Amino acid sequence: MNIMFVHLRNVGGVAGGLEKVVCQFANEMVSRGHAAAIVIYDDSGKPPYYRLDERVKLINIRERRSEPHRMGLMTKLGREWARCRGQVEAWYETYRAPYILPSLKEVYAEFQSDVILNQYYTSSGFVYDSKPDCPVINMLHNEPERILNSASSREREGIARSAVVQVLLPNFARYIKEKMPETSCICMPNIVKPYDQMADLAEERENRIILHVGRLDKSHKQQHLLIQAFARVADKYPQWNVEFWGSGNETYKKELLQMISKLHLEHRVFLRGATHEILQKYMNADIFAFPSAYEGFGLALTEAMSAGLPVIGYKSCRACSDIIKDGETGLLAEDGVKGLAEKLDILMGDQKMRIEMGRCARKDMERFAPEKIWDQWEKVINLVVSNKLVM
Repeated sequence: MNIMFVHLRNVGGVAGGLEKVVCQFANEMVSRGHAAAIVIYDDSGKPPYYRLDERVKLINIRERRSEPHRMGLMTKLGREWARCRGQVEAWYETYRAPYILPSLKEVYAEFQSDVILNQYYTSSGFVYDSKPDCPVINMLHNEPERILNSASSREREGIARSAVVQVLLPNFARYIKEKMPETSCICMPNIVKPYDQMADLAEERENRIILHVGRLDKSHKQQHLLIQAFARVADKYPQWNVEFWGSGNETYKKELLQMISKLHLEHRVFLRGATHEILQKYMNADIFAFPSAYEGFGLALTEAMSAGLPVIGYKSCRACSDIIKDGETGLLAEDGVKGLAEKLDILMGDQKMRIEMGRCARKDMERFAPEKIWDQWEKVINLVVSNKLVM
């Protein structure tokens, strides 16, 4: 079977969860005997950050009809006017259509796709307008309500007319079924890699680590809240430090560094940058803190749990409340600095609780075992292609 993944964004050097998922997915499908291609729209000039099987075709359609590197003044003014009206997504659809649509039609003909898996909602309108002659599965990697509120009318139409919409968590499936009752929807979580090693939370060591892994993002990942919460308990626990792993917004990074300095935590809180050695970071940690406002799934969260770490997240974040079993695999905090600090205080002060929650978290992640999820995906794809999927 020929499976095409459409991801009309940069993948070169991008260490995001979505890019990790598409590379893993394509690699798994070629290992199962299928042909796979990833169609991107990339101007980075860099290879993918994550390993990609050499059998997977990487097709960069930006190289076929490259849009101008610089916009003219009137074009920029039109874009900013659309942004002011909250219509920038629709503006980009119109602006990029002459470059993207013909190229998409070409790769459809060349690859002879049996099914298309659209990876990001901003591509859904382009995929719909290019009229592929095979079924389309639109994958929603974030909260559907947030996606549909941000999407242009064309993107929403492309999603609604999918053969199937895939969401990551049960809460999200209920939302789609309510808002798009005529659209088939499946709940299919991401895989969680089972690590051979487990963090030794009973080990005696000079310093304890609260770990966070994720892109630096103020409104989404909210790393500043973890710094402020830690500041409230730092004097009580002088042997504890916080480590942030991940790159991201440089302006926000400077803001975080200024906050760390103002709170006199320069020797306690560290922004470490990106890493390919993430398992070692989990192994060296004692608690995984995840103060996101929202998530589609939370790959770093589930990876940390698989490594045997107790976790803390916000109760209001639907992904956290779906994945973290409060009081069993971790703790769910009320919104804000105070709520997060209270949960940090509980876990930092109770090693026995950390050990037991870490053990339960690792066991609980077996429900997302790769073989189980990939088998389900292969079954769904076969049923969609044969038009036998019954919802």
